[in-house]
Amino acid sequence: MRAIKARRYTPNDAPLIVAQSGRMLAELAARAGRPAVIIDQYGDQDTRQWARAVVTVADFDLESLTAAVVDLSAHWTIKQVIYGSGLENHLESLIWLAQRFSVTGCSPEVIRALHDKPKFFNQLQNLGIDFPEVRFTPPCHAKGWLLKPYRGCGGEGVVWADALHAADPARDQYYWQRWQAGRALSLLAFADTTRTHVIGFHRLYHRALQHEAFRFTGLDNRVQLPRDVRMQWRDRAHHVAETFQLRGLFGIDFLWDGQNTWLLEINPRPPASLCAYEPRQASQWLAAHWGETPRPWLDSARRRWRHYQICYTYRAYRVPQSAKWPAWVNDQPSPGHDIPPCAPLCSFTATGRTPNHLKRNVQRRKAFIYNLMN
Repeated sequence: MRAIKARRYTPNDAPLIVAQSGRMLAELAARAGRPAVIIDQYGDQDTRQWARAVVTVADFDLESLTAAVVDLSAHWTIKQVIYGSGLENHLESLIWLAQRFSVTGCSPEVIRALHDKPKFFNQLQNLGIDFPEVRFTPPCHAKGWLLKPYRGCGGEGVVWADALHAADPARDQYYWQRWQAGRALSLLAFADTTRTHVIGFHRLYHRALQHEAFRFTGLDNRVQLPRDVRMQWRDRAHHVAETFQLRGLFGIDFLWDGQNTWLLEINPRPPASLCAYEPRQASQWLAAHWGETPRPWLDSARRRWRHYQICYTYRAYRVPQSAKWPAWVNDQPSPGHDIPPCAPLCSFTATGRTPNHLKRNVQRRKAFIYNLMN
């Protein structure tokens, strides 16, 4: 691991990171000079290498989270919390943290507003931002409709409405959205009280896993978009951030069919697209997220093609005791760890001089990882 030059901090002072997988934020925090303590659901080997301490939990319910915080607070002075994917779906836990620490990024009130889907889509309509048709009662014919949870991330819980059997989802937990053809894209942005800065655009990839229709599997850091589409979404990111009072790093997922665009969702915390950038850039943006004055933004810098990939198991898999992961593998599970089918195994990034060069590198790395399970 590369040596990291850390800024000054008191010996026991450490920010707290809470995320399903804390590795990405732990690495960026360490690179930015503030190694953190982590609460996540995996406790991967490289997360422990980047962090000062790691506590794993099965879920972010209030009881589990408070016990983990008490455990860490016995050894570390926690003043600031950075949350990633997963915690925004546990509003009660986020409120508890905000009452005790300085929570960076979007406040619990912002998360609550984004979870109010009827109001959320009404506000998008007032902003003139298109989105695929939504319903809050079942459509007469389910074919061509998706059933989506009010709270979710990475495509978790999104299913085809006509694929459900003997299911009666509670109407306060799910809504229906018409499937829309188009290329899945995202943008990464940073917002403070005075401006919104769009850092970059990305191509998203999804696949069906068990009953879920669109589980997030990876992204490219570059996508060919017409200038007018980029300008349109830079403007929309500003209006969305202003309307919903987004702060810090956030992402917006949207569709583009070559002519029209539709907003899919807002990710109100540092999104996975940070993995598609050079760590020195991404660590700078995370430092801005927790309140440091950012250096000049580097989104205009010339970048190699870069792909971020999540590898899922296709069967139940126990990591061998002899497992030795290459340095390019991230989110490395520990030897002896049992992973169920269709669950994240690990992730990696690959780079290339051209799109075809990148594609070949991605295929080689995927083949290496999946050969481990054979």
